[in-house]
Amino acid sequence: MPPAPVHPPPSDAAFAFGILGPGEGSRLRLTAFWVVDNGLQIFGFGYSGVFDWFDSHRFSGVTVPQPRSTFGSRRTTAALVMILGLLTAGCQGDPGAPGPSTPVVTTSADTSPSPSQVPTITAPTTPEPSPASSDGPAANIPVPEKPPLADENSVEGLEAFTEYWFELFSYGYITNDWAEFLEITDTGCGTCMNVVEGVEDHFSTGGWVAGGDAEVISFSSEFEANTAGSINSFVEVGQDRVTMFSPSGGETGESPPSDPSIDVVIAIYEEDRWIMLDFGSPEGT
Repeated sequence: MPPAPVHPPPSDAAFAFGILGPGEGSRLRLTAFWVVDNGLQIFGFGYSGVFDWFDSHRFSGVTVPQPRSTFGSRRTTAALVMILGLLTAGCQGDPGAPGPSTPVVTTSADTSPSPSQVPTITAPTTPEPSPASSDGPAANIPVPEKPPLADENSVEGLEAFTEYWFELFSYGYITNDWAEFLEITDTGCGTCMNVVEGVEDHFSTGGWVAGGDAEVISFSSEFEANTAGSINSFVEVGQDRVTMFSPSGGETGESPPSDPSIDVVIAIYEEDRWIMLDFGSPEGT
């Protein structure tokens, strides 16, 4: 049988479709249809001819086994009804209007670092204080902290200030750091300046000092200002042994520990803080 003529769809066709079905003998039959302005047009073609237009002869003359049952009229009608329903739905409304968008579900990966990725922050360590000895001078000795009460204009404040002053005195002995001590000490205190100068001279040679810790055992004061505005107080103070070392670590001098004794401290309150004016033994002793 000669090939059926090829009927390409009209230029104004809006849609074209084809259905393959059993034809005569062992060949296929293609039923093609398309939609134009005046309705649906259906064209039937026998076996190979229409393939020349649909697929450039790729399927031309294909022979397939004959199916057991032919593509009857009932099946053909049902297939056409189904296709017509699809075409009608596709031609309604604006053909260019987009259909309902499929919601896009996005998931975000957990960006939290794993425990192995979390950087370990190591707190800075404070060096351990090292007391002076024949091996070397004291190191990493913390500066005494001034308690808030030491700036209060009261007998309790004066006592706290006096204890703080002796802590700085002991600190200066072993570190030769007198900055805080001199900040709250009047330069007219002869005993104070003699101690500071003696320690500074020894450190200037490369030597150092060990010991000399002074401890306030008791404090008493009538908290009455004299004509100069200063206040006299009595303190019982004891001091540890003082050892002087040379640059090579050898002992060059020593002062034995002193037994607790009563001394007089004279202080004045000005500009919201206490200042030590003098320190020494009471007159007549």
